[in-house]
Amino acid sequence: MKTALDIENLFFGYGSTGILRGISLQLAQSQVVSIVGPNGSGKSTLLKCLARIVKPEQGEIRLFGKSLNAYSGGELAKKQGYVPQSTSETFPLSVTDAVLIGRKPHMKWGVSDRDLAIVGHVISFLGLEPLRHNYLNELSGGQRQKVAIARALAQEPEVLMLDEPTSALDIRHQLEVLELLKDLSRKSGSLVILVLHDLELAARYSDQLILMRQGVVHAMGKPEEVLTADHVKEVYGVEAEITEGRLGLQILALHPV
Repeated sequence: MKTALDIENLFFGYGSTGILRGISLQLAQSQVVSIVGPNGSGKSTLLKCLARIVKPEQGEIRLFGKSLNAYSGGELAKKQGYVPQSTSETFPLSVTDAVLIGRKPHMKWGVSDRDLAIVGHVISFLGLEPLRHNYLNELSGGQRQKVAIARALAQEPEVLMLDEPTSALDIRHQLEVLELLKDLSRKSGSLVILVLHDLELAARYSDQLILMRQGVVHAMGKPEEVLTADHVKEVYGVEAEITEGRLGLQILALHPV
């Protein structure tokens, strides 16, 4: 598979506080990669560096072989999409218009029939059809999160990054969104990068996991290689039993160590 993102010796911090310390990774297309780890391990900060929201202090990020900093804003918006952990958007925009914003990098002389078709497909795909004429300030937090995901999908990015995309969703919609993202990576060849807290969901829907601890990559690989009892103990500080269930790994946290 073609390498989509190449990260080399990445460092980032706030003032004197180091958040990322020498991160090096290669991530290929056509897969779902989840970044997991305890609070404060650098998961969201790493995603923000990859999305060019914050600038690393040191290191290099290459997107399809080209330095991330060499892309113009418009070029980058065609290549990758980013959905933050939560959205407080309450602008007087309809759901359709909010999702249509995702087509802006592709527009030349206004909205095309293709733009409208893609927006309609994404809205339907995410089950937002009954809400398409509603305004954002009329939606629940979970519904606004789905609109943010829909807008990113409308960009047709080759790399899609989502920070805790299921945090505001109920169980059913968590599964629906993760199934959708898994399907997207298979059908379109996109690289989907998620930050997730739920280890069982991460294991179930990911091709690879990146387990972070204190700003470094503690382990990376297939879910069953990363989520071992030893790794969970070392990173989360708990004794755990890990078994293979019908739908993937099941993790039972027993007690702190």
